[in-house]
This record gives sequence, C-alpha cells and structure tokens, in this order.
Amino acid sequence: MIYSDSLDFLCDLYEAYLTKHSLPKLSADEQDLSVMTVEQSEWITNFSNLWEKVQNA
Repeated sequence: MIYSDSLDFLCDLYEAYLTKHSLPKLSADEQDLSVMTVEQSEWITNFSNLWEKVQNA
C-alpha cells in the first residue's frame, strides 16, 4: 500500500499492533499502560512520541 500521508501509515501501524496484541481500540493517550506488559507499554509510549513528532513536523 502506498501512503500519501505519514499519519495514515501510523494509523494503520497502530491498529495492526492493537489487533495483534488484543489491546482495546483506544487512542494511544487513552490506553491504560498499567495493565500492559512492559514491552506493550514502551511500544505505546514510543508510538505516541513518534506521532507527536510527525504531527508537529
């Protein structure tokens, strides 16, 4: 798939991650990191940071 927008790509990436890890379909800033594994929590946190950088570029 070809993406015309970086945020569209990040949306698809995020949705695939949530599905693969059976996480609730909530925005990254609404996720309850305390109920996730360390790896999941770190991934969501890193994703949020990346989203902010792309959005503010």
